[in-house]
Amino acid sequence: MTGLLVYLFVCGVALNIGPLPWLPEYVAMNYDGLGHANNYAHKSTAAWFGFAMNMFMFAVFFGMPLVIDKLPDRLINIPNKTFWLSTERRETTRQQLRQMLHGIGVIVFAEMIAIGLLTLDANLSDPVRLNMPLFWTVLVLFLIVLAAYVLNWIRTWSQTSAPAATR
Repeated sequence: MTGLLVYLFVCGVALNIGPLPWLPEYVAMNYDGLGHANNYAHKSTAAWFGFAMNMFMFAVFFGMPLVIDKLPDRLINIPNKTFWLSTERRETTRQQLRQMLHGIGVIVFAEMIAIGLLTLDANLSDPVRLNMPLFWTVLVLFLIVLAAYVLNWIRTWSQTSAPAATR
């Protein structure tokens, strides 16, 4: 999962910087509910904003798992914490927390890339217009996948015995 997270981060950065030569001088940064552009910025400003967003998200989803290893148990909030952070399960649990955060990062970066491709397409169109049906499809799919992923982890942490694979 870590490799996929890094790969999607690199793809997200490339999506912000790569198309710059082909974009108009000013690009749409915001759209109304019908997909019409209602706020523009210089393409270099948009690229820097996208780069900063990718860096921040990477720091959160790649960096937080590194921080988890240093956190005292009292700062880790999971159901049945005493069970999951007992001496015999602590390292496995912390590995699962790292995996969970990397997985959420993969889902978030996939959504950011999809939205980035939609906005790239919109900015290369004349007139500039975001494909709203596709935007809503991407957003709803993102929310469904993220909810399913998080609910699966909540179900896992709610158990009071370790799954067979971790025993």
